[in-house]
Amino acid sequence: MHAFHQTLLPPSSIHHSLFLSNFTPSTIYPLPKPVNDTVPDAKVIGNLIVAGGENLRVFEIREFQQYPNIEQIQNGNAEGDEEMEEGEERLGDGFFDDGHSKRDPVKLETRRKLHLLAQYELNGTITGLSALRTIESSVDGLDRLLVSFEHAKMALLEWSRGSISTVSLHTYERCSQMISGDLQTYVPMLRTDPLSRLAVLSLPEDSLAVLPVLQEQSELDLIEGYARDVPYSPSFVLSLSDVSPKLKNLQDLLFLPGFHSPTLALLYSPLHTWSGRYQSIKDNFCLEIRTIDLSSGGTYPLLTSVTGLPSDSLYLVACPAQLGGVILVTSTGLVHIDQSGRVVGTSVNAWWSYATALKSDHQSESRKLSLEGSKCLFVNERDMLLILQNGDTHQVRFEMDGRNVGQIKIDESSSTVPPPSSVVIAGDKALFVGSAEGDSLLGKINEDREVLLNGDQSVKKEEVKDDMDVDWDEDLYGDMNDPSNAGLANGHQKENTGPAKISVSTYDVLEGVGKIMDIEFGIAATDQGTRTYPQLVAISGGSKKSTLNVFRRGIPITKRRRFNELSSSEAVWFLPIDRPSAQKFKDIPDSERTTMLFSTERNATRIFALSNKANPEQIGRIDGQTIETLNAADANQVNGQASTSRSNAIKQGQQSRMQLTQQQIKRLQEQEPAISVDAPSMETAMNASKGTQWLSLLTDRGELQIRSLPDLKIVLQSDGLGSSAPTFTDDLVDGVLKDEEIEDEVKQMVFCPVGKGNVRPHLLALHQSGRLNAYEAQPRFTVDSSSQTRRSLAVRFRKVHTQLLPISGGSTKLPYTIIPFNEIEGITGAFITGEKPHWIVSSDAHPLRTYALKQAAMSFGKTTHLGGKGEYFIRIEDGSFICYLPPTLNTDFAIPCDRYDMDRVYTSIAFDPTSAQYVGAASITVPFQAYDEEGEIQIGPEGENLIPPTNQRSTLELFSQGSDPWRVIDGYDFDQNEEVLCLESVTLESPGGDGGFRDFIAVGTGFNFGEDRATRGNTYIFEIVETVGKAGKAAGSGWILKLRAKDPARNPVSAISHINGYLLNSNGPKIYVKGFDDDQQLMGLAFLDVQIYATSIKVFKNFILVSDLYKSFWFVSLQEDPYKLTTISKDLQPVSPVVTDFLVHEGQLTFISNDREGNMRMLDFDPTDPDSLNGERVLLRTEYHTGAPVTTSKVIARRKTAEEEYAPQTQIIYATADGALTTLVSVKPARFKRLQLVSDQLVRNAQHVAGLNPKAFRTVQNDLLPKPLSKGILDGTLLSHFALQPLNRQKEMMRQIGTDAVTVASDIAALGGFW
Repeated sequence: MHAFHQTLLPPSSIHHSLFLSNFTPSTIYPLPKPVNDTVPDAKVIGNLIVAGGENLRVFEIREFQQYPNIEQIQNGNAEGDEEMEEGEERLGDGFFDDGHSKRDPVKLETRRKLHLLAQYELNGTITGLSALRTIESSVDGLDRLLVSFEHAKMALLEWSRGSISTVSLHTYERCSQMISGDLQTYVPMLRTDPLSRLAVLSLPEDSLAVLPVLQEQSELDLIEGYARDVPYSPSFVLSLSDVSPKLKNLQDLLFLPGFHSPTLALLYSPLHTWSGRYQSIKDNFCLEIRTIDLSSGGTYPLLTSVTGLPSDSLYLVACPAQLGGVILVTSTGLVHIDQSGRVVGTSVNAWWSYATALKSDHQSESRKLSLEGSKCLFVNERDMLLILQNGDTHQVRFEMDGRNVGQIKIDESSSTVPPPSSVVIAGDKALFVGSAEGDSLLGKINEDREVLLNGDQSVKKEEVKDDMDVDWDEDLYGDMNDPSNAGLANGHQKENTGPAKISVSTYDVLEGVGKIMDIEFGIAATDQGTRTYPQLVAISGGSKKSTLNVFRRGIPITKRRRFNELSSSEAVWFLPIDRPSAQKFKDIPDSERTTMLFSTERNATRIFALSNKANPEQIGRIDGQTIETLNAADANQVNGQASTSRSNAIKQGQQSRMQLTQQQIKRLQEQEPAISVDAPSMETAMNASKGTQWLSLLTDRGELQIRSLPDLKIVLQSDGLGSSAPTFTDDLVDGVLKDEEIEDEVKQMVFCPVGKGNVRPHLLALHQSGRLNAYEAQPRFTVDSSSQTRRSLAVRFRKVHTQLLPISGGSTKLPYTIIPFNEIEGITGAFITGEKPHWIVSSDAHPLRTYALKQAAMSFGKTTHLGGKGEYFIRIEDGSFICYLPPTLNTDFAIPCDRYDMDRVYTSIAFDPTSAQYVGAASITVPFQAYDEEGEIQIGPEGENLIPPTNQRSTLELFSQGSDPWRVIDGYDFDQNEEVLCLESVTLESPGGDGGFRDFIAVGTGFNFGEDRATRGNTYIFEIVETVGKAGKAAGSGWILKLRAKDPARNPVSAISHINGYLLNSNGPKIYVKGFDDDQQLMGLAFLDVQIYATSIKVFKNFILVSDLYKSFWFVSLQEDPYKLTTISKDLQPVSPVVTDFLVHEGQLTFISNDREGNMRMLDFDPTDPDSLNGERVLLRTEYHTGAPVTTSKVIARRKTAEEEYAPQTQIIYATADGALTTLVSVKPARFKRLQLVSDQLVRNAQHVAGLNPKAFRTVQNDLLPKPLSKGILDGTLLSHFALQPLNRQKEMMRQIGTDAVTVASDIAALGGFW
């Protein structure tokens, strides 16, 4: 069997982040000014690069000025009124003006937002980001980006022509350290010198890959026998044992600023230890500061060496050059080490004295902090932010004793940020906190200092003077508090030298799903219990709190009112024409208040007057053709787009039965468009209020022309739109175009803004084959062609999305039409009507998205006549309706979802089909309680500032549905130290159920007693029952959890399922089949000995797959007469699967296993094969690297049509640790061969970011095989690049294969999606 693997939801976890001041030209050159006065002018202060897994995103940080919100102003005034000083004069009589005399004017506040430039799916797992400046940086002023990947690779990238281009790729995967080294404990670390002279990447066996970077032309001239056009010297591998025999077990390294030569700080531990050996080996870490001098043949002089550092050392933080030295962060404190080796430490909890003998300041022990998983960064010369694993932010002060650090103080938590995975300074007084568990934060660093005078070290307080007091000195010399006086007063300069109070506030939030703990398919329900639509619930988060992401199949059609008058409408226009009788709404401005409706039906157009009444009033009708086609021909045979003449429509309406007053006709005529076809001259047709205007034309040969108005001169000319090029700009010089026939003609071209808030201009092109291309218009700061002799429009069009819309044959097919819309629930975009309708939306920090509808749409239009901002009209197969967008719907992700922030951490979720309710397992952090074998509590070390060890205790919670969803309405608390390991909805035999079966919630738990006591577990059976209040009142009805059975186990119950009405659960190294006797107790029927620890149990009909953490999986069957579990086959390879699933395709069955390293394996059961040992072992067919490890999986039925009773195949949905949702489906042999040839063509002919090989990325290294088994699973990420290729390149690739591009695109579209 063959399969197809693709990504449904791209990963959103952020593991690495980097701020570059000048990575793109937009940071050097100003942005174009917006035409709309309501949009503030913005400037780019820098670029933010974030990476997670294989995903790389490039952002601009845009700064702009805006007025604060009205609510903030009112709140601020309210606070000011409360704090008004005694005797202050108020103005007014309390009716017209109730403010005090010192009311401050409303000031503009500075805001910063993230603006996405590009997003890339790389063919490698990113392990580090770093900044570099090369020789070319002195020419163009731009920074370079250095990215490290898994398997010891580095790529040097730069920004060129609107996208990332690869400068060089450096691989070290074939060096001896990577071949024979210990890769299990290898943690890659990428570091660059602050002056970009050197870059190092750590390798196994305590080695470094060193890349010297050239900064001057003289250095390039000295290199002999090497290419002169590269900005670096030959790299080499440096073994730290050659530098010093003591350099072993490298923990961290970094470059220090302020040195003449590249200087490296190395943290290492020559001897290993752990907490049980502290009495014999303690303080085993050492620090060395060495200079790397490559000019004299490679010498590494030692500057500083410090031994006896704490055994719980974590990482290093480089201090600013003004402070000097380095910060060592341990789990129990902070240590500052200067260049001379002087050590100053402070402890943050009382465990410091247990972990180290180093002297420290104990003043901060009362904070009782735990620094595992923390991040640190300096915000100024003497203040550092310490961000804990849970997101709490503490300020660290370095108090000086002369020129040395005298004391380190840690303040109370000042603010809270998301749990950090990476922290970086993002410009002046700003930072970015990247999180792998959910949303990330672009924050503002607030630094408040007390004002002190140099001459007098007393705080200068502002004095409140009476209005009649006159200071003659101020009249002569000016106010000393005036900033324009440069802060001079009495010969002293006023400075902010007092202690700073630092906090973090929000600039912008980058939304992300984060690590997915569990997923579950379910059905939404209303308050009355009516089931509405299917949904996929994903639990993300982990360390502090969880987020429930409820994914939908698409943007739902939420109906508000039926519109029967437009049951046969083909096109609609809702117009905001001023009518005295029209109803006004408070939240809708007059410019958006729709009052009239034009509906086209075949050859007639009806006109309605809109109101909030149930039936709109028809006020007119226009017979005949109302669309006038403008055919303009020039030397290039230009086909002009058809436009509607409003004046002609009005004139025809007067001659027909249309009943309009003269005042209404006059107002219609005043609503002139930007360009009117009835204008006597081109100058009078222009509307200056619309800003600079252009005329876009598309010829028969696919040439796009943009002409300036009113002189009609060409400013942009390109064939990129017709050829579906990835990017195009003004690249056709003097109209040179090959006379070739366009195979896929563009049928519709629309310029429309797309986005939320700050919209982006897009060009949407719909081709004859159904291909939809979306190009974003981006400013072009560089000249791509030096031979231009005319004025050129500085715009580059970059393809950001492409897809194939399905087109069915026959004369009844519904054509596609692109209809732009503006401000529907704050969203501006486009809607495509036709056989398979689509929404096109976007936002500032996320790419363009398209969401499909299930049924065809004939017409669409935005309306506000019912008083809602999110209302629109749509005519579908079910009828014509006024619908609205749900305000809580999130369209930032590839799948629309509703997000709910929870107060607790949830690990598992299950859906009960009978009650349509969800049940979740919450994990609460509680102090660990140790027990002896007799159950007596053991007392550990006691101290005032000791952090108690913690453990997880679970609770089972029942959630509500309907209008107030995901509210906890009932729960069950488990015992101390008991944690839920698995949670499933099971169907068991029950005498009271329909057909003898009922649905229950099965829970498997385990006890964590520590090292000194054996663990155990329990199996619980819950039922969700409905309760009714007194006298059967509905107000008292609700759902509760009812415990039906509790079955103790001698081992943890780590996996649970059901088969043929029986419960199937693990019990340590055994698998049990149990029956539910009279809904009261579980009775054992059969068991099977497996190995160490079961991670998942999956059932298909009468077959069972049991995966073990260390011994792969077993293929088992259940026999009922007598009850017996029989092992059919098993995998003998030593792998560690997390989940194992069945993949079915039209009578064929195969096994899919996913391990902890992110490798997917496809195995078959074939007793006829001699290698299977008569069926005792399964046969490995394919190995495929997916990237991030899988956390959970669900198998769903995959049907070709909804009418099929039995699904011919299954589909597996995977959730990953990087927040991605992926899928695996089976592929027919003919389609697989065709797509496999396309993949081979893309590997060879397509350009891949960072120069990485897609085939090598998916290959799994297996020393037990003579060659990799890489064929069998198609890479959907690679195949998605096929649609991004130009048409001529697609044609050339298809010519070699013997097929066409439409067939390949149809194959990919048929395999995509789910539900």
